[in-house]
Amino acid sequence: MAQQFDYPKTETQLREIQDKLYQHSKEARDAGDRPAFKGLLEIMSAEVTIITAILYLMTPESETSVLTP
Repeated sequence: MAQQFDYPKTETQLREIQDKLYQHSKEARDAGDRPAFKGLLEIMSAEVTIITAILYLMTPESETSVLTP
């Protein structure tokens, strides 16, 4: 049976997942290991992830903004 992934539906859920990914990565790196993830493609393709990225790029305070002059 295939594992089902529950896509983040809000920015808050996305932030919680990002925090968990960061913590997992930090723990793996501190242990000298390479972090491994399942479901990363699903997280990246979730609608809330894409909208959050677009809004971030459109924010004038964003130093990496490619959409503002």
